[in-house]
Amino acid sequence: MVGTAARTDLFGAALSWRFAHDLERTLKEKILELPDHVVVYPTHGGGSFCAVGAGTEMTTTVGAERAANPLASARSSRQFVMRALTAGTYPAYYARMRSLNQAGAPLLGPASPVPSTLRLGEVDSWLAQGALVVDVRPAAAFRAEHIPGSLAAGADGNVSGWVGWLVGPERPLVLVADPDTAGAAQVAEAARQLARIGYDRVVGFLEGGIEAWRTAGRELVSYETISAASLAKRLDADEFLPVVDVREAAEWHAAHIPGSVNIPAHDIPVANADLPRGMALAVHCGHDYRATLGASLLERAGHSQLVVVDDGWEGWVALDHDHP
Repeated sequence: MVGTAARTDLFGAALSWRFAHDLERTLKEKILELPDHVVVYPTHGGGSFCAVGAGTEMTTTVGAERAANPLASARSSRQFVMRALTAGTYPAYYARMRSLNQAGAPLLGPASPVPSTLRLGEVDSWLAQGALVVDVRPAAAFRAEHIPGSLAAGADGNVSGWVGWLVGPERPLVLVADPDTAGAAQVAEAARQLARIGYDRVVGFLEGGIEAWRTAGRELVSYETISAASLAKRLDADEFLPVVDVREAAEWHAAHIPGSVNIPAHDIPVANADLPRGMALAVHCGHDYRATLGASLLERAGHSQLVVVDDGWEGWVALDHDHP
């Protein structure tokens, strides 16, 4: 993959060390033996939990990887393995994928599934049956207004990874998208991603989107959005504003906002109990996708005053703060 290689722990931690050595031999004895000009077509680009640090480019070269890939520059087998095994956790649905792939998933045919449109009454019926609303609009649109209790998993990001991590495959899903041609693309992309991991219970999408919900007089929720610079000013002014960092633990340990609480987004449903209730929480990630997702999970856990830092850690670093 561009800038990295696929992880070696998908069959469990017990086999990961052996597979990392196999990976090292493959890279050093086969791929890196090729001339620098040889073009490499990776399995896929960034945005997957199959590897951390993968670039989004569609191609690379042996020379580029030799020069910049941390695995290629490892000075010893031990260093190679240590670098290969620092990819962090991966979604819960990965554990189901091996048996699903071996058994064979239902054939989709020449086109991806297209969910049905649902009127408000039909959405109400599905919600009564335990369906979850998954909002596949961009993060900024979700923060501006969304259906209470919905999950922010924009189609501009890894919908399947996050839904597969946080929601069981048996739960019905109702999608909410923009009410225009962009929304049709959002629904199609989300349904395609979910079908690829065996999530076939996308029962439809809300006809008219948020506008239909609003027109019917239904409640909508919004989050305050601030920049890292605004967060710094509020903290410097001694405002009591706990900061929740929803990045992975390795990212937090590498560097973080002093005093922030680290709860990786996927752990929020089971690890939010110690966060203070009845007061604002500032939520951030590297930029804003996971922060908005994390805020939606905190809302579902009962936290109602949520502030999303839309430029996240990137914005904080740009302020040139001293940080651990």
